[in-house]
Amino acid sequence: VNIGLPVLSKGRHDAALLTRYLTNALSIVSGAGFFVAAMCASLAQPLVDTLYGPRWSAAAPVLAVLAVYGAARMILALLSDALVACNAPGDLLRMQLVWIVVLVPAMVFGVRTGGVVGAAVTQVVVAFVVVIPVCLALVRRTAGVAIGPMIRPSAPPLVAAALSAVAAHAAASAVHAPWLSLLVGGLAGAAVYVALLSGWLRRLVRETVSVYGDGANTEVPATVAVEPSTGPGSPVPERVKEQ
Repeated sequence: VNIGLPVLSKGRHDAALLTRYLTNALSIVSGAGFFVAAMCASLAQPLVDTLYGPRWSAAAPVLAVLAVYGAARMILALLSDALVACNAPGDLLRMQLVWIVVLVPAMVFGVRTGGVVGAAVTQVVVAFVVVIPVCLALVRRTAGVAIGPMIRPSAPPLVAAALSAVAAHAAASAVHAPWLSLLVGGLAGAAVYVALLSGWLRRLVRETVSVYGDGANTEVPATVAVEPSTGPGSPVPERVKEQ
């Protein structure tokens, strides 16, 4: 059961309120997801060597790319929740159809030119270049959400994640033992990320308290919904039903 749908459904008839909820939720997802993706991508080699041994070292480049894809999936899960909360499963189906129509030929090309790493890169490119923009357009059309103000607060964690990935990789490269490389790199990346985002994180905490504090006395419609799967070809979730 998706516990985020009742929160988002509170604003489905109020574009300004829904924009506020989505902006806060996207900031939280970005703040956590971008950092995790950056660390997995920059420390993929010592991570694989530590957990599985050198025999699996060839899997590290794939993990590094798919870590970025994981961030895209988190964003798509949130936007899909917004479509379901606005009682628009048809739009979710349209998004999935676009996804699979674009992904299939792109995947054939990616595998032929780059093998398994090419397949991973294809997933990332299609998600960020095609699927997320389409999903944002559908959310704007269906719910009247202002896209610019919603995604703007996610820019600082994106920049901080990129810089922390550089710091983590540099620190990890200075150590030879995989487990120690993973530890040193992770600590360096976390230190850079927190240092760059300390002010942003404090504002996010205040905004989160404000958003849900203001909505504490607002009646939340009871909902029953299945967690939507955002992968291409996945079944469209049932409509949100008011009890």
